[in-house]
Amino acid sequence: MSNLKANLKQLKDYERELKEARKKAVYVGLPKDKVSATYDDGTSVIQIGAIHEFGMGRNPERSFLRVPFNDNQKKIKNYINKQYQAIFDGKGNTTQSLNKIGILARNISVAAFTDNDWKELSEARKRQKIVNGKRGDNPLINTGNLRQSITWSVR
Repeated sequence: MSNLKANLKQLKDYERELKEARKKAVYVGLPKDKVSATYDDGTSVIQIGAIHEFGMGRNPERSFLRVPFNDNQKKIKNYINKQYQAIFDGKGNTTQSLNKIGILARNISVAAFTDNDWKELSEARKRQKIVNGKRGDNPLINTGNLRQSITWSVR
């Protein structure tokens, strides 16, 4: 195949993948279609996630999605560009690239549970944890349910 034909095929393949990419999006966090876990008291992980992401009642905001994604905006943008370049180079397709972007975003969110400036727990809350047999004094780390539920969905 001549260089011109090969280049034309590559451009057509890339165009097809771009059209496919316009129809899809990556959803990161606690997508309803993937997260159904609940705590012992029946409260859903999604509900607890929303309470901490936005703050509610005596729970201060502990953003594990919006703030970390905003703080890592440049890193995410560069990675998205890298994935589009991989598609252009014929080293993957839209679905593979969107899943890789989802993995990166999930990892950024999960890291926020330990790499953050969240307000430490009060002494009373620390004592309550000891009585309840939970470990650690870092907010949102005790059971790991919320952190382990962070995932992504390509739709």
